[in-house]
Amino acid sequence: VVFRGDPPPDVHPAFISPDYWVMENTGALPRAFVPRHVEVAADEKERLGRLHQPEFDARETAYIETNLALPDVCEGSAEIVAEIPARVTLAVKMQTPGLVVLGDLWDKGWRAYLDGKSVPIYRTDHALRGVQVPAGNATLEFRYEPVSLAWGLRLAGISLLVLFFCGVTAFRVRQKLTEDGRAI
Repeated sequence: VVFRGDPPPDVHPAFISPDYWVMENTGALPRAFVPRHVEVAADEKERLGRLHQPEFDARETAYIETNLALPDVCEGSAEIVAEIPARVTLAVKMQTPGLVVLGDLWDKGWRAYLDGKSVPIYRTDHALRGVQVPAGNATLEFRYEPVSLAWGLRLAGISLLVLFFCGVTAFRVRQKLTEDGRAI
């Protein structure tokens, strides 16, 4: 967090400049993490109520809408290794099977691939993306591939084909008229 001015005397900022200072939020979650427990909260109202509780700790418990076969305690880590706006790649190291949570907004346009193989994304903590992963090391990739984009590309391709055939037809008609001795 960036503040303007001078820090209070009892505060030890991570960085100080003549006009501003920076404090690190050591309690913030990493963007990719593995919660120790995964619980089902299918009802939206119930799930939001659990997330609103003061004792809720995302490091400890993640809430999903459907039941997954996971151990009572999940152990592992996930680290972002590459990222562009439409693709996020994580290195995953799991001691047990578990749920890898990416602290980015869930949307049905996102797809997940575990070692290149398509896997489902579960809405986690009502708004985030979670993927069930087995024990061991793996690469997990999230790609934004919305259905609307696929349809848009198909329609653009069809439009290009129609324009091409219209152009070829117009060229042939013009050539035929020129051969018949008519000026265009």
